[in-house]
Amino acid sequence: MDSNTIFVRTTKGEDEMRNKSALLVGDMKRALLMVDGTATFGEISKRAAPSLRNILDEMFKDLEKGGFIQDKAKAKAGNIPKMATPKMATPFKKPVDEGVEELDFTAAFRAPSADALAAEAKKAEAAKLKMEAEAKAQREIEAAKLKMQQEAEAARQKAEAEAKAKQQAEAARIKAEAEAKARQDIEAAKLKAQREAEEARLRAEQEAAKAREEAELAKQKALAEAKVREALERRAREEAEAARVKAEQEAARVRAELEAARAKAESEAKAREEAKRRSREAAEAAKLKAQQEAE
Repeated sequence: MDSNTIFVRTTKGEDEMRNKSALLVGDMKRALLMVDGTATFGEISKRAAPSLRNILDEMFKDLEKGGFIQDKAKAKAGNIPKMATPKMATPFKKPVDEGVEELDFTAAFRAPSADALAAEAKKAEAAKLKMEAEAKAQREIEAAKLKMQQEAEAARQKAEAEAKAKQQAEAARIKAEAEAKARQDIEAAKLKAQREAEEARLRAEQEAAKAREEAELAKQKALAEAKVREALERRAREEAEAARVKAEQEAARVRAELEAARAKAESEAKAREEAKRRSREAAEAAKLKAQQEAE
């Protein structure tokens, strides 16, 4: 809805405000009360209670559809609902002879007396004053209701703010207690860590001392083992040298024996070759002799 729109109450709306009708109740009647013909919809929305702001647009649309309010611009353009036109008095019919009716217009248009006019004027003025008083009282009541609702809304908001403040204070207290407990836990953890670190340092020093002792013993043992290894290695070298000399001597002996055996084998091979040669020569000679004898 346009926030610059100015609404005015229709005749139906005025009757509702003067309690001549009871078609609206609760928030709808409160919304109708805020229509004064001068304030825009945006201004009414700003001064309305927070509980009505979200639904004020829909309520004004419903009031406009129901004919309780209308756009002031349209009303100026001549779109104001027509007032009911009072009916003229019906002339009194006077019976005449033989059932023929004759109209008597004197009763309907008889001029009223001055006293009657004065009484009627006083009565109309009293009715007008009463209506104005009732309208004023109704406006005052509605204003008081609105004020009470605004005060109640303000009280509710204040109570909500105080409750929120209490919740925040409670949350802050809980947070402070949690932080204090956390600090205590941190301090306890710090002390525990320091104690454990001290115990670890003592254990490390003890283990280091034990390790140094074991290292010293291991060093002494290693030195002793090194001396033993050195003696063993020296002995092994001596034995290896003796074995090498013996092996060399044995190898020389074996080589000499092999050389002698080789020489003997060569001599025997030569003798066998010589014997074979002589045998072949003897066979050739015998063969030649046999051929000669055969010839």
